Amino acid sequence: AGTRETAGGALLGPGERLGALAALRLFTTGAAFALGDDRLGRLVPGGPADLVLVEPDPLRAPPDEVRSTHVRLVLVEGERVWPA
Repeated sequence: AGTRETAGGALLGPGERLGALAALRLFTTGAAFALGDDRLGRLVPGGPADLVLVEPDPLRAPPDEVRSTHVRLVLVEGERVWPA
């Protein structure tokens, strides 16, 4: 979403690039909205404790580095599922 480049390097609609925060919202709260479930996509008291920790921080890394993001930790309903 930040670079609008395919894995092969083709540029798709450069005018439609998103900033890091807008892209994060698209894939979290935006996806939850599309599913019709306002409990998902954010961490709130009493909500499901699903969390993915990635490196580098997609809000701070340059857009071309976000492509090589690695998952470091996944919690589902508060339970560690990755690494197991």
